[in-house]
Formats: sequence, C-alpha cells, structure tokens
Amino acid sequence: MRGGMDDEVVCDAIKRAALQGSPRVTYVEDIFKNWWAQGVRDIAGVERSIKNSKNAREPEEVKHQIMLKIHRNLSMRDSSPPSDILARG
Repeated sequence: MRGGMDDEVVCDAIKRAALQGSPRVTYVEDIFKNWWAQGVRDIAGVERSIKNSKNAREPEEVKHQIMLKIHRNLSMRDSSPPSDILARG
C-alpha cells in the first residue's frame, strides 16, 4: 500500500493516464486526488468510481480513440510526396 492506496490502484492510475494519452506525473496525481476524495483505496473502489462516473468511457473506446489519432497523424505524414519525387521536379 502506498499512501493508503493499494499498489494495484497505483498501477491502474498509471495505465489509465497512458490510455488517455497523458502519461504525465501530474495527471496521475490528479487521478489519485480524485479517487482519494471519493474514498477509493483499492481496485474495487476504482471500479465503483469508474462505474459511477457519468463521463466514464470504456478502456476499449479510449484505445480506439488513440488509434484513430495515430492513424490520422500517420496519414498526414504519408500524404506528402517522398523527397526524391520532389527533387525530380
């Protein structure tokens, strides 16, 4: 237990931050603060908190949104012609 929270809760907060695309320590700390205020101390508390959250999205939906962003970014890179084509002029 760290600071009154199970190690599982710490790992889950880090995973959720990464899935949101915000693996910053400050984001993880904000998750902890919110969970602590809600009385979350173990993984069962995390599950209750997520279930009760009006804005909670399923992890699969979050993964899907991240994959769409990655795809868009890669598509934008691929849309420019290779430099050897530009050099041929």
